[in-house]
This record gives sequence, structure tokens and C-alpha cells, in this order.
Amino acid sequence: MTFVLGAAFVVPSVQLLSGVPLPVSGSARGGERLGAFVLTSTIALSLAISWAPYASDFSRYLPRTTSRPRMFWYSLLGMVLSFAWVQALGLWGAELFTDQTAAGVHGLLGGGDARLRAKARRGAPIDIEAEFGRPQPWWPACVAFVAAFAAAVPFMNTTLFVGPVAAALHGDDFAYYIAFLAYMAAYVPLRLFVRTARTEAAEPVVAAPGGGG
Repeated sequence: MTFVLGAAFVVPSVQLLSGVPLPVSGSARGGERLGAFVLTSTIALSLAISWAPYASDFSRYLPRTTSRPRMFWYSLLGMVLSFAWVQALGLWGAELFTDQTAAGVHGLLGGGDARLRAKARRGAPIDIEAEFGRPQPWWPACVAFVAAFAAAVPFMNTTLFVGPVAAALHGDDFAYYIAFLAYMAAYVPLRLFVRTARTEAAEPVVAAPGGGG
């Protein structure tokens, strides 16, 4: 998953470097600029702190002889470098992304998903805001989430609960991977079902010949 996410952020990085100018000015001045800097730093710090317990959780799988300084610095550098990279992307593309991050990223990448949808509609015009502004039903994601959580329980290995599968595997925790697969297995068919139902509901009803009075 680390390599997948890394590749996912490499693509927008290349796109930003190849054609998006670096913002060099802002409207904030004086105390407002200092306040904005402090606020941004606080948000960045809170993000790192919220992830720190996960790094601590994974450290319990390491041998007792593992160097504590190395464990600390590898964890710290991993968080600092990854957060600095992602947040730098957000700052660089702030004018492009605005408050519509999903639409901004798709615009930066050429609207790949939207182009596929337009192709499926036989060349209909592409409207990024319309594509991602349409309300989507909430229940497929919720149902898939519950199914994924239930499927992951037997594979969990936590301080509060150890699932039977994890216990049989000598403590190996595959809950994240099982949850991901279970979620996709549940969510994709549900989304296809919703799409099919919407398409059928949008099709005009043709009256049968000779049915008129």
C-alpha cells in the first residue's frame, strides 16, 4: 500500500512541476500572515501527532534488540518527509485545487475519470464540476464499510482483541488487507447496482402500440 500511495502522489507531483507556477504572493500581511503560518503549522503538527500512535503500534513487532534511536529517527523521518511532500503539493496547487480538491486533482491530471465517463456517454461534453457535484447515495459506502469491518474482525491483533485467524497465524495481523478487499468486493457491485437503477429510471417509458384510447 505504501508503494501504491507513493505512486499516486508522484503523478500529481510531476504534473505540478511541468506546468503549474509556484505561488509567490498572498493577500495576508503582518499579523494575519503570522496567524496563517501558526495555524498551518498547528494543523501539520496535529496530523503528525495523530499518526504517531500507529508508528508506535507497529514498533511492537520489532525485536527487543532493535536500536531505539534508529526506530525513533526512521519513524520521525518517515512522517516528516511524507507529510512535507504531500502538504507541499497542496500549497503548490492551492490556486488550482481551491476548495474542490477532487475536481482540482482531476483537472490537473487531465480529468481521466471524467473522460472515461464522457467516452461511455459516446462523446458527451466533459464538465468536471458536474461530474463530481452530482449527489451520490450514502448507503453503498456505509454498507461496504460495515461489511469490511466485520470481515476484518477475525484477522485483528490488537491489545483489546485478538481474532481467531490472527491467533492461528501466530499474531499476524491481516485486518487492513482483508478490510480493503472486502470493502471493494461489497462497494463495487453496490455502486454498479445504483448506476444501473439510475440509468433505468432515467430512460423514457415508451408506450405500447395501440395502447391509446
